[in-house]
Amino acid sequence: MSNKWTAEKKAAFLSELTANELTQIKLSQYIIHFIFVEGSSITVESGFQHIDKEGNILSNFEVYGEEKIVTVHRLLGTKIANINSDDDENVLQIKFDQGDILKIFRDPNLSESYAIYLNGSHHVV
Repeated sequence: MSNKWTAEKKAAFLSELTANELTQIKLSQYIIHFIFVEGSSITVESGFQHIDKEGNILSNFEVYGEEKIVTVHRLLGTKIANINSDDDENVLQIKFDQGDILKIFRDPNLSESYAIYLNGSHHVV
């Protein structure tokens, strides 16, 4: 799937992730993998923010930065309730069924900030 897609295609692709259950999180030196029971995954090479249902920022994680606080383990076993991105795909926002939000950010200095793999297709930002 190319980097540019219509709003309709993007919404349809992302909606297929709804109700996927997060089963694994793999941390590597320069990449984080969020893996779901259904076989889909999201890889992050930029950074993300983890926010609880009250709106408190639990952690900021920068793959290439200094801040490496990880709190996403509390998302294991939860399901995606909603997923969307802004028009320019600068922020991918994932809301989980227990209320926490994961915001994944595009880094213009990287050739790949995040990628979504789903049903044999993928989308790279």
